[in-house]
Amino acid sequence: MSLEEPVVKVPGEGDSKKPTVATPIPAQAAMVAAAHLPRTLWGGTPAMRAAGKLYLPQEPKESNPAYANRLKRAVLYNAFRRTVLSLRGRPFRDGLQLSEAVPEKVEAWSRNIDLTGRSLGVFARDLLADAMVTGLSHVLVEYPPAAVDGEGRPVKRRLDEEQKANHRPWLVNLPVESVIGWRSKLVGGSRVLTQVRIREWKTIDDGDYGVKVRKQIRVLEPGRFRVFIGGGRDGEDWSKPRLIAQGPTSLDTIPLFTFYTNQTGFMQARPPLQDLANLNERHWQAASDHAHIVHVANFPFLFLSGDLRGQEDDEDLVLDDEVDRVGDTAEGVGHGADSDLALGPNVLLQGKANASLSFVEHTGDAISAGERYIEKLEEQMALLGMDLLIPRVGGPESATGRVIDLEESISDLEAMTMALVGVVSDALRMAGKLGAIDLPEGEDLVAVGEGLGLSVKDATDLDALKFARLNRDISRKQYILELKRRRVLDLAYDGEKDLAEIENESPDIGVGVTGEGDTLPGGGE
Repeated sequence: MSLEEPVVKVPGEGDSKKPTVATPIPAQAAMVAAAHLPRTLWGGTPAMRAAGKLYLPQEPKESNPAYANRLKRAVLYNAFRRTVLSLRGRPFRDGLQLSEAVPEKVEAWSRNIDLTGRSLGVFARDLLADAMVTGLSHVLVEYPPAAVDGEGRPVKRRLDEEQKANHRPWLVNLPVESVIGWRSKLVGGSRVLTQVRIREWKTIDDGDYGVKVRKQIRVLEPGRFRVFIGGGRDGEDWSKPRLIAQGPTSLDTIPLFTFYTNQTGFMQARPPLQDLANLNERHWQAASDHAHIVHVANFPFLFLSGDLRGQEDDEDLVLDDEVDRVGDTAEGVGHGADSDLALGPNVLLQGKANASLSFVEHTGDAISAGERYIEKLEEQMALLGMDLLIPRVGGPESATGRVIDLEESISDLEAMTMALVGVVSDALRMAGKLGAIDLPEGEDLVAVGEGLGLSVKDATDLDALKFARLNRDISRKQYILELKRRRVLDLAYDGEKDLAEIENESPDIGVGVTGEGDTLPGGGE
């Protein structure tokens, strides 16, 4: 993923050129700018070095060669990436499970959900990581383009023909940098996409062995798609884009689903770990300063008082040509603009009567202070990394307060995971639709393992649900749904199937809540 300068360029402001199909909208440009530091940190030491002065400023009067050497010696302590990798793995310690409602064919798709070898669990894990870096990440459900006749009209094919052609949908993860523009409208109280522009990099064979990469923009709208490339000899003149492909789709919606970890608006977000990223940037700078101090301190420098010139011929006296020379090529060292000071074990220096030469060494106090500051930064970053795991508890102790308290007594990571499950389920449903497979609406089709330790289980809340069912204030179906939402029951639990097994059991077995005429522990009916 290429790094872009974090500068928000608003079309029309200070730019006489009109927006083209390849021009990012201001909202997307702002997100890319906000995500630049987290994205660069995710890239590690090479990416931070490539960013250069943007995140490691050059000191006043520091020469370019000296800065280049300091930058080359800098190594990133990547607390940001380490935190994201640790957090993304927690929900998937026990893997990702599919609901029993998912048919075998879709389960087979899930083992290679993106046609690159990634399973649905790995895809979801990587989707979570990308959204934790930038604030959001998109999932596009892809399918082979519809067949058209010679005049560009869609050709309908039977399902058995599609199956024989082995056509199947797949998922694609699109980062914030790829979706450069969108339009939407309100439909039935919900905002839906009417247009999406996606920046793509197409790899094309070049000759017998080479490859070249071409930038292209894909425009998706309900019922159709278009693909553009730039004009001109180099293909970069986007004032005159060329349409290279277009066609119909079988969908009346755009199959793009957005997963948010820190939503600020429709299709907009900010990095949830921005504070951690800022601290990691400061650590990068402090570590560079500290490494430079250590580098300098390891080389004591000479302090000259007086004149080392000979009294008679005004020349340096050197007994051996095989010596180390320190002159004005090194900053702050030397004796005059045109002199070299020869140093070595076989060198005799003779000066005037008042001349003296001594080594000046670093005391190490500044080094110790720098080390303490860096350690403090690392402690602060560790605490910030844990912040997403801390449940948000609050609210008054009342009936309404208990509901508020339950909603707030979940960690940010749990909230992200619940949203992730919803997005992946919606994407699977769309894939099923494209593959002519009906999947149930209104329920999660996937579930994460038990390794996260999700919401705080409130015993009084579970008791309230039990007595509500006992008094028939809620149905059995709703009671089971609430238990599944709180992860008391596994998501794959099939209430109707289990009810049939309960009815086949001996009537003297007291088993929880069943259907009409059911019994509860203690004999309640």
